[in-house]
Amino acid sequence: MIMQKTIRFFSVLLFLFGLSFAAGCQPDPHEEAGPGESPHVMGDVRETTTLHELPSFLQDYPAEVAQTYQEVSKHRELLAKIPCFCGCGQSVGHRNNLDCFIHQQSNDQITWDSHATTCGVCLEIAKESIQMKKSGTSDQKIRESIDQKYGNGFAEPTPTPAL
Repeated sequence: MIMQKTIRFFSVLLFLFGLSFAAGCQPDPHEEAGPGESPHVMGDVRETTTLHELPSFLQDYPAEVAQTYQEVSKHRELLAKIPCFCGCGQSVGHRNNLDCFIHQQSNDQITWDSHATTCGVCLEIAKESIQMKKSGTSDQKIRESIDQKYGNGFAEPTPTPAL
């Protein structure tokens, strides 16, 4: 009898802990976006700036993250050809690694996406791809390298068309 009560107590406690943890991972529905920002799926933020201006949400992150976003803005064509393996294709509808950083772009404006600020997979794929490009590696070889490295043990890739 005591054993059943103990098990029931810990089951309820575990359930409540799980519930509070899940609730803590969700965006605050009452939190308002700042100027130029709009709320995004899963708590990500979008902010529109000029082509050469980084979004203000990067102020809250290490300089390395902002540097990666800056490099992404210079290598948009490449990253549109590279899949992401963090699960964002299924969870938020991303089509490639570029979508983790940039929601949309026009001639002189970019709507940035904060998704990559909290995702090491997104950041690493972008950094590795850009580094290979700077060293003269072809887009095809970069794609093959990323597919090979992240193809096993990571989430489903984004539905990025093959090169």
